[in-house]
Amino acid sequence: RGHARRLRAVMCRTEVAALGVRRTARHVAAVWLVLAGVVAPADVAYRDDGANEEAFVASGAAALSAAEVRRLADEHLAAGRVRHVQAGSEEHRRLQDGALLLPPIKMAITNAAPTVETWKILELELLVGQCAENKVVPGAPYSAAYSSGTRPENPDDIPEFASDGSLATAYTAPCFNGCQPAEAFIGLDVTAMPEWMEAQEPNKTFEEVRVRCFRLFQSGDIRWSTERIDLQEVYYSLTNLIHVTLDSFDVAAGAWSRR
Repeated sequence: RGHARRLRAVMCRTEVAALGVRRTARHVAAVWLVLAGVVAPADVAYRDDGANEEAFVASGAAALSAAEVRRLADEHLAAGRVRHVQAGSEEHRRLQDGALLLPPIKMAITNAAPTVETWKILELELLVGQCAENKVVPGAPYSAAYSSGTRPENPDDIPEFASDGSLATAYTAPCFNGCQPAEAFIGLDVTAMPEWMEAQEPNKTFEEVRVRCFRLFQSGDIRWSTERIDLQEVYYSLTNLIHVTLDSFDVAAGAWSRR
């Protein structure tokens, strides 16, 4: 079993590093996965139309460690490989069939409505499980901050300030001439939580790492606030980070919003 898991990890890392190689190389890799008994033939099926590219080594992706997933996710973010989908949509269902085998790796909010200038967030708390459990995702340094970046003129307004427990500091999104819907996002990585590893065990679901509630305090200046946010969970796939919008909420400016 140990040999099989190592083989799965090696094959997945190879595929991640070589997404642009010829189709024949993918077919050879698939043969090895099947012959080694790591995955069933259906798990590595490759459709010539390319629609299921990400599912090619989806089973192997589950062999990646949390640290490896974080590193690969950071590479996607740095390259701007981020896509947004609506939960329950046809696109989301296609992804669930192959690419989204790992639990969500990050939880975030994004501006569902535009802002006038930028988006300034003083505090954000994300809670997993049911709201009554009050299970807050811990902020930095335990859980790494996740964001769309910072403004060059405000390099000190880092995303960690959005979860430091203080209303005297803030995170400022890197928008110019206003943040268009879904242009800015802020959240936390959850792969360091014990619940994330437990969610990958047999007969477990992703519910233990699914955000149901949030508390948000954004700027009271209407130039730096949004009227509505999307609550999202972020998945790692071979080609990008996938933001799945779970729900949308109206939020206040200059006061706590709780949902």
